[in-house]
Amino acid sequence: MTQSDFFKEKVRAIEVDPSRSISDLLSEMGQTGFQGRKLAEVADVYEKMVKDPTATIVLGYAGSLSTTGQWKIINWLIENRYVDVIVSTGANISEDIVEAMGNKVPMGRIGEPEEVVGAVMWLCSEAASFVTGHALPVDGGIVVD
Repeated sequence: MTQSDFFKEKVRAIEVDPSRSISDLLSEMGQTGFQGRKLAEVADVYEKMVKDPTATIVLGYAGSLSTTGQWKIINWLIENRYVDVIVSTGANISEDIVEAMGNKVPMGRIGEPEEVVGAVMWLCSEAASFVTGHALPVDGGIVVD
């Protein structure tokens, strides 16, 4: 490979304009470098996934979104089919909410990944092809309690 293989397009500075939409800004970020370009690529792929009724959209996250006040956003994403499956590290969303309110998980412990994988596999399978916009609690009894 030569240097010319890498320097095919020059990056462009984003023009600041308060009347622009977020969508326009993301599109223009595709002409920048590093994370700006990657953010535009992610937005493009995500838009294609949302528009494809056969796509299964998996949200992976690390850390507690619910105890930082973001659980309603996650719920909205699920209900409106912007996310089909959530895979998280640590406590899942419902466990975070219960812990934040000072309560305990009815089963007395945090679930293990092996206990959640069955529900995730089912949601990603043809058997769940008619399931849309539903939160499936795999939470050790928190919702029931």
